[in-house]
Amino acid sequence: MTTRKRALAVLIAAFLLGCLVGAAGFRQWGQWDVGRATFRSDFRGMDRLPQLEHHLQLTSDQQARLKDIYSDLRRQMDAHRADMDNQYETLRKETNNRIAAILTDEQKKRFEQYLKDAEGRRYSTRRGRGASGRTSPH
Repeated sequence: MTTRKRALAVLIAAFLLGCLVGAAGFRQWGQWDVGRATFRSDFRGMDRLPQLEHHLQLTSDQQARLKDIYSDLRRQMDAHRADMDNQYETLRKETNNRIAAILTDEQKKRFEQYLKDAEGRRYSTRRGRGASGRTSPH
């Protein structure tokens, strides 16, 4: 492979990795910051139940059924989120492997260090904000 083609491949791989990391970061930012008041309240928000029960003047049977509906939704959303997290992790690993395949041994060492540093930053951000509930990086 010519130097020009190799440089182009590295550039494309870096762009794709940046898109992937950016999308994952945007997703996390949306959940933690903006989403805390909107997404979680709307879809996971048992905190809305008392307001909804009062506003709709629900019977005790309706209140129990509404709680079951929200509980079911929470389980479904958590399962979906776990699947998405696994897919992001798989894509990230595949992309990193593809990038490593085009690097020299010296570049691979620097790339591995870069990934370790990035993982540390990602974990410290989660831990610092405490929104994910995770106790260790994945």
